[in-house]
Amino acid sequence: MRANGVEGFQPVYEVKGTPETPAIRLDAAQGRLEIEGSSMPENPQAFYAPVLEWLQGYVKHPASRTSLIFSMKYYNTSTSKILLQVLSLMESLFRSGAEVEVCWKYDLEDEDMEECGYEYAESTVVPFRMQPER
Repeated sequence: MRANGVEGFQPVYEVKGTPETPAIRLDAAQGRLEIEGSSMPENPQAFYAPVLEWLQGYVKHPASRTSLIFSMKYYNTSTSKILLQVLSLMESLFRSGAEVEVCWKYDLEDEDMEECGYEYAESTVVPFRMQPER
């Protein structure tokens, strides 16, 4: 299959969430990339490898506008390193002139997730929106 100008690229990539892994929905046509839930997989590199591979294909031929939406409840240190890789890919896309935005959703009462969002926002030049929720 050839989509998005990349051989083998799947226009939509989805993984259902579990108590240990987040729900992931990556939609190339919509330019909407969502990661939601808790992330403490036994092997984070293996779990996120298809996500990073998909993103590498996506940045070659992105939608006119890309929204990366994090709605994390909890994640471990290994996941935090992978989230930085995801942000790095979005930053390269942004630096190439594409319209990119990151939205960090967090529970209004979860100060840890709020702080994590601000730390990620400071680590990138991509426009970053903090969105508290009840």
